[in-house]
Amino acid sequence: MTSPAVSVFVMALFVPLWAEAAEPLRNFAVVELFTSEGCSSCPSADRLLTELAKQKDGDVYCLGYHVDYWNKLGWRDRFSSAAATQRQRLYARVFENEQVYTPQMVVNGGSEFVGSDRKLASAAVTKALQTKPTNTLSLSATAPTEKREITVNVRAAGDTTGLMALVALVQRQGENRVTRGENQGRTLTHIGIVRDFRTFKLYGEGAGIGTLTLPTDVQPSEIDVVGFLQNTETAAITAASKVGLTQP
Repeated sequence: MTSPAVSVFVMALFVPLWAEAAEPLRNFAVVELFTSEGCSSCPSADRLLTELAKQKDGDVYCLGYHVDYWNKLGWRDRFSSAAATQRQRLYARVFENEQVYTPQMVVNGGSEFVGSDRKLASAAVTKALQTKPTNTLSLSATAPTEKREITVNVRAAGDTTGLMALVALVQRQGENRVTRGENQGRTLTHIGIVRDFRTFKLYGEGAGIGTLTLPTDVQPSEIDVVGFLQNTETAAITAASKVGLTQP
């Protein structure tokens, strides 16, 4: 399974200096929400994502992918991207769905459901947090350059056969006043907004490196870098981690 925006650098005889210690083996849940400001059913899912992020029983990583296929229906979501739509289509193939829809929630790459369904979301996150991880993942991310590029190093431990690392630049929160479309007149609040993401291949001892681009409308202090390991065939997520930025 491959993202439309892949940035991979083959590293020869290179050992990165890690800003973060190796991650402990902690239970986790990666919650991916496919949403749009043009969809009247999505605000309730966005609120649910905010609630799930407050879960205290383990590490919950909440990612909001704003798809772009609603843009032609009256309102252009400024957080939307074709890459987010493509990622959702990849999940549609994994889950054998005939079409994509919003809001859709996916937990640890293994279950999907309507993103506003509180009961199913709670059950999926609880199950994920009770599942023992099979890998660990460490990240380091530098402060942006003048070109607003952020270099990210990843290092995975455990058996990485068939795994890739997906790394996302995540804006912690944001809001927008919607003036057209199904949510006209509403001010919408979001968390975990995915502003850029790449898939990194893993080389050598589970190491990989690549870059993310910081959009001009967000500051470094407003973002985190979230990464996770995902099986390229089954989409199962086996490890996850989050890191802030360090000076290069």
